[in-house]
Amino acid sequence: MRPLNVSLDDETYALAKAKPNFSAWVRDALRSERNKREEWKKESQWWFCHSCNKSSLWPVKMKKNEVWCKNRACGGYDMELIEDESKNA
Repeated sequence: MRPLNVSLDDETYALAKAKPNFSAWVRDALRSERNKREEWKKESQWWFCHSCNKSSLWPVKMKKNEVWCKNRACGGYDMELIEDESKNA
């Protein structure tokens, strides 16, 4: 194990003290967050924006008319589902 200091205010300090093993709880919470992110990626597809030449990840259930470019400067709707993984950048 590697030590890492965490700064807590009075309220979060009291919550942490109530945990039987705060360090284990933090490790579990971090792993859970990572697992949710990985699961989301598994259930997503890459879409390519022809307006700004960037790709973005969207849930599989999204249809073409529901997907837009996540690049705020572009905001385009000219999106194509990427079949070729090499376009993911």
